[in-house]
Amino acid sequence: MASPSTPATGPAAPGLLAGMLRLWHEHNRRLAQVGALPL
Repeated sequence: MASPSTPATGPAAPGLLAGMLRLWHEHNRRLAQVGALPL
């Protein structure tokens, strides 16, 4: 996962960032279940 180096104390709220990461991991897990390669 090539993510830009974004500081934790940046403009984005930590809660929003954590939520996006959780959705991203859940999305990757769902793709892994169907045998697709995660982006």
